[in-house]
Order: sequence, then structure tokens, then C-alpha cells
Amino acid sequence: MIDKLFLKVYASGSGTTFADSRRYDPYRAFKFLVEITGSMVFAKAGFQKVSGLRASIEPIEYREGGDQDTVRKMPGLTTYEPITLERGMSEDKDMWNLFLKSFNVESNSQTKDPNFRVSVVIKLLDRDGSVAKAWRLDRAWASDYETGDFDAESNAVMIERITLQHEGITPIKL
Repeated sequence: MIDKLFLKVYASGSGTTFADSRRYDPYRAFKFLVEITGSMVFAKAGFQKVSGLRASIEPIEYREGGDQDTVRKMPGLTTYEPITLERGMSEDKDMWNLFLKSFNVESNSQTKDPNFRVSVVIKLLDRDGSVAKAWRLDRAWASDYETGDFDAESNAVMIERITLQHEGITPIKL
């Protein structure tokens, strides 16, 4: 009787394999694509690292006057972490130009380009190079631009980073 119960639990999804019973290994973190679209064209969107794909919901604690021992918790505001994209620096100026769209430094004015927001899709690829999962960043714009350190004694590649603020993460099916 116990063996039959064990087999029933095991066969119904005990957590020993992924939902697709043909897959036994998790996806690799190094196979991904980033698509940035909007009013400008990105020359190369091959990034070395993408970090910050995170959302959190702030809890609201609430206690009624008659409840002496219980603090109720409800979901509050949802916040989204900024996304940081890193890649080796090249002659392309697209990351800098995206940053300039958010704040027009060249004309020394506070007026922003009305088309400064972009659409960003981050795609996780499987072993065969097909899209396994994807996330869309809603209404993204560049808030920070950074280059790597200049170091004459280093043997490292110069890295440029851009930080994108956005208003939501949407998992998408492709």
C-alpha cells in the first residue's frame, strides 16, 4: 500500500523533474539575447551581463482595534529594480546616445526627447538556441551610463554599463 502511494506521488510531480518530463537540467545563465527597440537603432545588443531583473511587493501591515495578537499583511506597491546592461566597449555610440535621449546634455536644456523610452526584451535561450523564456521591460529609459576603469597595468576588456529604469516586468510567451 505504501509503495503504491509513493509511486502515485512520484508520478504526479513530486518535484524531482521539471514540468516538461523530458527536461532534467536547468537553463544556462550565459545563453541570452537582449532586444532594444524604440526611436533609435542599437548597433549591437550583445551584452556580457544583464542584472537586476527583479520585482518586489511591499507588504502593508494592518491591525484592527479588536485584534490583540494578529497583524494582517496585505500586498502594497510593486517596485521594479533597475536593469544594468554590460558589454565590452567598441566604437558604437548607441548606449551613450540612449543615455542622451533621457537628458539632452548637448543642448544644455532640461527638455527631454519625447521618444526617450525604449522597449526591452530579455530572452533566455535553451541549449538549441530557441527562446525558452522572455521578459519585457515596460517604458524603459536610461538613467546611468558608466565606463570601466582606465588602468594601464590591467589586462581586462573595457566594459561599458548602462542602467535602465522601467515601469514593469512582463513575462511573455514567444
